Amino acid sequence: FPVTIVWRNLWRHKLRSAVVMVAVFVGMFAGIFSTALMFGMVEGRVNSAIGNETSNIQIHNKEFIAENEYSFTIKNSAEIFEFLGKFEEVKSYSPRLLASGMITSPSTASGVAIVGVDPQKEMAVTNLFERVIEGEYLPEGARNPIYISERLAENLAVFRSYISWLGN
Repeated sequence: FPVTIVWRNLWRHKLRSAVVMVAVFVGMFAGIFSTALMFGMVEGRVNSAIGNETSNIQIHNKEFIAENEYSFTIKNSAEIFEFLGKFEEVKSYSPRLLASGMITSPSTASGVAIVGVDPQKEMAVTNLFERVIEGEYLPEGARNPIYISERLAENLAVFRSYISWLGN
């Protein structure tokens, strides 16, 4: 009984019913689309952070996490590397030195996070080597090569000709 009344009432005002149906459809589509877009962006950011920044796991000195000071390095890193090498689940690892610093150019200066790496081991852990726009990935034999982001290069107003000598 109630279903027939609802059905008749639904089609009594066809335009109103069509507008409501279209509004519900558009609202549902927009909600599902925006949720899927958000989940995709989050997953992309997580994958980017793992591939370019943190890798799957990091080991830090407890004091370094709290103070973020260079003096709090891991003293027994050789033992840790030996321990990690015993697990076949560990595909690769790379030692890093993290520090905060300042980079300057003739026109400006900026605070930066400095990450010192072993170039060959780092290639097995992150995919930063694939993202080099100009030059080559930490060339062998170069003295103190550095890489900076494209945005930082623009902020510092530096060009390839200026930064190339820093790595040689």
